Amino acid sequence: MTRLTPITRQTVRMQQIVRAFLTAGLCVLLSGCSTPLTAKSGSPAPASVGSTTPAATTSRSSASKQYARVELFRVPMQPEDLAVTTAQIFVAQADGGPRPPDVTSTVFEGPLDGGAAPREISEARTPQGTGILGVAVAGDVLYISASANGPTGMFGVFRVANPPVAIAGGSSISANRPDNGDGGAATAAALHGPQGIAFTSTGDLFVAEAGDSRIRLIRSGVISTYAGTGACSTGSAAPGGPAKTTALCNPGLVAVGRNGVIYAAQRIGSNWIVSIDPAGAVTTIANDFPIAGLAVDTDGSLLAADARAGRIVRIDTTGLPNATSVVASSLGLIRGGLAVGTDGSIYFASSQTSSSTAADWSIFRLRPVP
Repeated sequence: MTRLTPITRQTVRMQQIVRAFLTAGLCVLLSGCSTPLTAKSGSPAPASVGSTTPAATTSRSSASKQYARVELFRVPMQPEDLAVTTAQIFVAQADGGPRPPDVTSTVFEGPLDGGAAPREISEARTPQGTGILGVAVAGDVLYISASANGPTGMFGVFRVANPPVAIAGGSSISANRPDNGDGGAATAAALHGPQGIAFTSTGDLFVAEAGDSRIRLIRSGVISTYAGTGACSTGSAAPGGPAKTTALCNPGLVAVGRNGVIYAAQRIGSNWIVSIDPAGAVTTIANDFPIAGLAVDTDGSLLAADARAGRIVRIDTTGLPNATSVVASSLGLIRGGLAVGTDGSIYFASSQTSSSTAADWSIFRLRPVP
């Protein structure tokens, strides 16, 4: 794992920035802030947890879980994604700049107990004009997905090192082909707006390629389209059908489930979550709330962050669509992904104000209560 460079606790003033998602021209406007990176005491905070909707359908073991909310630390800008190991949490976020070409991104690492301020991983800082929209850890190695807001820059998935090592994609989108390099070396492919990334236990890498409306698979260095057609005509409609012929409009989130099942969703912009089984069947399992994050719990159940209602729900993937139980509610404005630790703790980022331009973003842990 990359050695970390300590960061100071001095106040960081951010100016207005624009993050380019490369997803059909989608941009999100952020404002500056003056909140320093600070560690929290780790004491539980009040939250409504463990309640269940009247129409919920979930397993007895999942429904009985209870959690206590703990604020770990604050970050100066809205996080983009989260990843956890047995001891650390990694937070990807944008850094400041008055214009889109000035934007950079980086990754911070902090302890799971919130006992110390997070530190920046200096090797993860991107060049100007490039944003990190996905982060994952596999085999004690940190990976990021990155997209630039121009025709050149970082476009792909990279192992964090000095310099970064391309795993898929590379430094330009100018070599784009209709099949985006399917069947060839992943490092020779053109990736448009890669966002969420997720590894299987065997090392396969799934990439939510939002800009080209596909879920990509990298296996043994070879890239292929796992689901999606590259079309985005369906908009917010609930997808369903064979994976190779079903349009998945701008997927930004991906998670690896049990028994070869993959879950995907459009980040914030739409309401659908789909499962993709090993036979290649796409099934919509939820389509009634905007999604800020996906994660698979230790029992194999699927968790999703509801960006509109400020809650985390557990989805019954075996029953009718939208059969959910509420894991925790009254969580504020949730953004920046979802992650689950080996002990079943759930990690998320939220602001307690109602505006996505808020400066008081915090990383929280929902700790299982025995």
